[in-house]
Amino acid sequence: MKTICSLWRTGLAGPDWLKLGFIPILLLLLAFVSQQVNIWHEAENWTEESRMALSKRPASGDIVFVAIDKQTLDEIGVWPWPRSVMAEAIDRLVESNALEIFIDVDFSTPSSPEQDAILAKSIRQANGTVSLAAFSQTSSVKSGTEDIADSVPLPIFLDSAWLATVNVFPDHDGIVRRFPFGNMIAGEPESSMPALLSGKSGLSGLDFAINFAIDPDTVPLYSFIDLLSNKLPESGLEQKTVVIGAHAVELRDTFAVPVYGSLPGAMLQIVAAETLKQNFEIVRILAIWPLLFCALLQFLVLLLWKSTHLLTRIGAVLAISILAEGIGFILFYTSSISLPTAALHAMNLALLLVLAVREFGLRNWLIVLADARTRNANNLLRQVFDDSSEAILIVDEAGAVLEASPKARIIFGQSAVQRENPENCIVMPEPILECVRQSLADLNQGVRASDTGGELILTSATDDKIIEFTVTPSRLTNTETRTQFLADGRSIACVTARDITTKRRQAERLDFLSKRDELTGAFRRHAFLDILNQKLARLTPAQSCQIMAINLNRFKTVNTTLGRDVGDQLLCAVVTRLAESEIGVECISRLGGDTFAVLLQETDPQLQLHVTSLQVANLLAQTYFLESGSIQIDVRISYARSESPTQAADALLNCAEMTLDEGTDVAGQSVRPYDPVSSAKHARARQIERELRPALENRDFQILYQPQVDVNGRHLVGMEALTRWSHPVLGAVSPDEFIAIAEASGMIEPLGDWILQAACCEAANWTEAIPVAVNVSPVQFLRGDIIASVTSALETSGLKPNHLQLEITESTILTCSDAVLQTMHDLRSLGVTLALDDFGTGYASLGYMTQFPFDQVKVDKSFIRNLTTDPTSQSIVQFTKTLSDVVGATMLCEGVETEEQLTFLKLIGCDQAQGFLFGTPLSAKIIRRMIAEIANSEHIEEYSRTA
Repeated sequence: MKTICSLWRTGLAGPDWLKLGFIPILLLLLAFVSQQVNIWHEAENWTEESRMALSKRPASGDIVFVAIDKQTLDEIGVWPWPRSVMAEAIDRLVESNALEIFIDVDFSTPSSPEQDAILAKSIRQANGTVSLAAFSQTSSVKSGTEDIADSVPLPIFLDSAWLATVNVFPDHDGIVRRFPFGNMIAGEPESSMPALLSGKSGLSGLDFAINFAIDPDTVPLYSFIDLLSNKLPESGLEQKTVVIGAHAVELRDTFAVPVYGSLPGAMLQIVAAETLKQNFEIVRILAIWPLLFCALLQFLVLLLWKSTHLLTRIGAVLAISILAEGIGFILFYTSSISLPTAALHAMNLALLLVLAVREFGLRNWLIVLADARTRNANNLLRQVFDDSSEAILIVDEAGAVLEASPKARIIFGQSAVQRENPENCIVMPEPILECVRQSLADLNQGVRASDTGGELILTSATDDKIIEFTVTPSRLTNTETRTQFLADGRSIACVTARDITTKRRQAERLDFLSKRDELTGAFRRHAFLDILNQKLARLTPAQSCQIMAINLNRFKTVNTTLGRDVGDQLLCAVVTRLAESEIGVECISRLGGDTFAVLLQETDPQLQLHVTSLQVANLLAQTYFLESGSIQIDVRISYARSESPTQAADALLNCAEMTLDEGTDVAGQSVRPYDPVSSAKHARARQIERELRPALENRDFQILYQPQVDVNGRHLVGMEALTRWSHPVLGAVSPDEFIAIAEASGMIEPLGDWILQAACCEAANWTEAIPVAVNVSPVQFLRGDIIASVTSALETSGLKPNHLQLEITESTILTCSDAVLQTMHDLRSLGVTLALDDFGTGYASLGYMTQFPFDQVKVDKSFIRNLTTDPTSQSIVQFTKTLSDVVGATMLCEGVETEEQLTFLKLIGCDQAQGFLFGTPLSAKIIRRMIAEIANSEHIEEYSRTA
């Protein structure tokens, strides 16, 4: 400091040029110091954004934005969607030869296993072209919690996809100007999406400045729904990098940015990527160089002080700023170099002030400046007062309105805001006036001033308004004395009021829609369960809660034949009829499209609940008179009663719904009570259906083999593959049980393929060439690609085709006979033999037998069980033998257990037999050992002895 003061005194004592040189040096030091503490940060941002706006340039066109816009949400539905929708989009992009696919959607939480599997399959089939978004966020909303959690896509998706971080870090003013090259996710550095999009990388944690001169309007933009509908240009996506992300405002994925105000998150990623891709990263040079240049020019201006006019000197200073801005714009436009000029302009402004002070005198200048600031402040306050969207009133202690904004009369209306006297005093509503009096009284008594307020309803002939108001008390400043406040100073209050009628009604509407079905007004499922839980909680041990589940029979037919408008009217009429009935309906819920639930008032006996259900059924079956005409419908009703006050609402509702599902096969109107036994069977079937896929994936099924022997020589001629399933909880599950469920659930095709593959592989390893017979489900035969399944099994196992026999039930040949016949001929052409299984239990006839190319007919065991004592069974078996001979097929009888049965089969000329007489079904390991041991024996007795 002593050195600076010494230099200052030396300079003042020196020549004029040295004195004048101290002015720009001082301004330079002040500008440089202020630059270092970011005083000019906002001004520099504004300057840089202005240059971006003036030097816009197009995007490269290599990156395409597929936007999830409002049109897409309107057509597909409310977010989040089923993941099969995104899987379909990926498939479309792959078909369009897209180069890379970036999806800015959160996949960190699981959906249903089926939906996750569909999306994972599409990602896998994209062959490594898909990148998924990851980001970090706070793990809790609790105050003081700073733990960061990483949201990463599920492992099932990451097996075939890349990871890209999408975290955005705004500046202190909330505006995004920079983007990181990457972030730490799960302890590992991961590249950001712009870095991957552009193909440029940097150190994780480092960032780059985004050049918003790149115009987002030039980025190719397509709607997500157009992608799914194949409405995009033919080559619009070919060899393009595609970004899928949110665009609709309701998805709330927008960020404040320079130049454009706000951009969707995905578009922000693209602009950042284009910045790197086109080498337009903003380079900011040090502020000291333009400041030194400015100081040099200022020194030249001061040297010409006495020889030039004041206006010339001012013009020269302004020219310095204009020159700096011109250079800054050229550098930015050509090379994306950002020249900091805010501090430079501040130096020039300070120099102008110095010139003005020396020319006019400091005192007069400060007076003029203070007066201008006062006028500007008053004008600004008046503008805010007049343009405010809220009503603002200034009220004194007497309750008179001193000032009122134009919005006051609009909000309060003429009925509440009146002119009381020629002085234009306004009379406010009494609740507001009372709050003003209390606030001012507290202020005058020394109580610390604080805002108070409340709400009131203003009534009118047309509508009621809900007004929210706030009262802020204060005291006027004494401008006539040196004290800050008047000792007995005048107190005033500022009243701000706003009309919240629309906001309140919207909130009420949203609350209504969150609990009620928009069409019928009935409660939604979750709201119904809440009401049901509340009632269950209030019950005494002697009381019970009763509900009904109601389904409108053939409602889809009404929609199809008469239109959805008529169907909607019918649904509303059903709810209205239930609500207005005197049967004792407490609450109505719409569970699905045509299914309702009803909470009933308590009745004593179970019989009365059944009577009430019949009354409801008869009520709903009465004719409905709608706008398009009259309609009658039947209903199915199931009812259930709570077993105890501790029973959960969802469990009670499930009882009624399961009973309703069990009644869907009953034609016409029906009323069914909840049956625990039937419900247990239904629950077991559902559990089996849930366990089928995991059991198949874990190979929990076991294949056993039962011998088929020649009746006369009793030597081994084949093996039948029988599937067994032992579940750790359900126990042994019968094939009759799980096969039927597999057929209904769509699991029969993968299960049947596995059985076929396993049986063929096992038979191929036998030391003797013994054929294996495999049952084929009718559903698998008719709906699946049985030709491909058999071909694959034979090729994989190496089994000869003539060593595989497919057993087909009678029900198979009764459906689509032409297609079935062609399939059977195709199988025969492969070399596979065909057997008609369970003959006699279905509808097979001589016509079927002669039409279809069967190699063998298998007589069902039900006819063998009483073969030696029942003449009818004997006649059927003998007739089947005759029929088999006619069509040239061998006959095999199942379920042979005694020598007497075998003797009869020999007498009628039966070819082959199968049953416990010859051996029980055994595991593959035992079968392999026994076949090896009887390799030199032709008789099944050797098989039985070994077993």
